[in-house]
Amino acid sequence: MFYFQEKVMNNHGNTWQFFNTIVWNFWSSFAFLPLIGLQTILINNLENSNNGWRNLFSLPFPRKHIYMSKLSIVILLTILSLAALSIYVLLYGLICSFMVPQFGFQNYQIPLEFLYKPAFVAIGSLGVISVHYFLSVFVKNIYISFGAAIFFTIISLFLIQKENIAIYSPWSWGALSSHIELKSNGSFQSGMTASLLSIGLSIFVITLGLIKERSWNKGGQ
Repeated sequence: MFYFQEKVMNNHGNTWQFFNTIVWNFWSSFAFLPLIGLQTILINNLENSNNGWRNLFSLPFPRKHIYMSKLSIVILLTILSLAALSIYVLLYGLICSFMVPQFGFQNYQIPLEFLYKPAFVAIGSLGVISVHYFLSVFVKNIYISFGAAIFFTIISLFLIQKENIAIYSPWSWGALSSHIELKSNGSFQSGMTASLLSIGLSIFVITLGLIKERSWNKGGQ
């Protein structure tokens, strides 16, 4: 935050929008992806570590419901983390409006980005969440699953510098979706494309996971 404060001090434009942009760029392109990898691992780690899937599948519920309920929890945790970040940025700006007026937050209206940006980033991350959840279910080695999250995070940090290239990487779609603003420009178009691609990928991976889970069942698991 001290690093961001220095940037805010040197900013000569809309302080709210500037600060919101740099925080979301950092979060969605760097810290967010390992968090997704960690959440998906933790949600299935108990079953993977002690073969608890057998006990879980013995419950009187369809296995596809168990698969989807765990995935829904990961998505809910993701939405909550994004909402918490948006609230944190809002509170930070409000506090600085009174305590550090030289930042200039009080000179501008609070943007609507605080309401819609978490939703867009969540939608743009659905594809990656589905992929890492798939890995956490069918790959018991947590080092492989988390290593994949770290590897693709590093790759996305390079790709996000060029939106026309980053659009081909699902791990960059969350960051691209964070660029969406309620106006028609290049960032809006690339962000909307990333969100739509993310929805499509999530549907494909979830369907694949349910099919594989059914064959996994036939295999005697």
